Amino acid sequence: SNRTSDLDLSNNQLESIESNAFDSICFNISKLNMSHNRLKHIDADTINVLCNLEMLDLNDNPLNRLDPLLVSNLGIERLILRNINLDQLSDQTFYNMTYLNYLDLSGNKLELINENLFRNKLVNLAELKLNDNQLKLINANAFKELPTLKNLDLSNNQQLGKSLAKEKFFRCKQVPFDYQLLVELKMSDCGIDAIDEETFSALINLQSLDLSKNKLNQSKMAS
Repeated sequence: SNRTSDLDLSNNQLESIESNAFDSICFNISKLNMSHNRLKHIDADTINVLCNLEMLDLNDNPLNRLDPLLVSNLGIERLILRNINLDQLSDQTFYNMTYLNYLDLSGNKLELINENLFRNKLVNLAELKLNDNQLKLINANAFKELPTLKNLDLSNNQQLGKSLAKEKFFRCKQVPFDYQLLVELKMSDCGIDAIDEETFSALINLQSLDLSKNKLNQSKMAS
């Protein structure tokens, strides 16, 4: 049969999955939900056989680390890696994920987004969620090669304000890519204490900017 199907394994007590678990049904699974389990490791071969997979949800599992080859090269459109205890990501993690449209990395322990994590990989990404991490540094070029990005959520990263001022990642001069499709930016509760007319100058089509719950005061706002 050519019919694709959804497989929902969420809210169980799975601690591991055999690497050949999906071999017999691999062509048919389009959506795989393994959220709210106890998975500590997923072998790359387990997911790599799912050649028609469009959505993968691993939310709320104590994975800590991701095999860099787990999702690379797959035609996934929606990838949910929320609340999986991630503190770092290999630069190879999102390699050749050209169909990915939605990426949720929220609720983890990421401290750094370097310039190579997304580079040359996510050419169709429209929505990126990095909220509720422990981000301290975002490289000035980190989002440079996300040409289709429309919605970016960086909220609730209390130490990010310093990086915004230092790395200047949304300013025209430092960022050759002009974020021409970005319409929504959330930076609520990011410890931002000062902005000026240049801070978001690269965001030429921005329609919604959330700077609530920050530390802005009039004396540090440029007139």
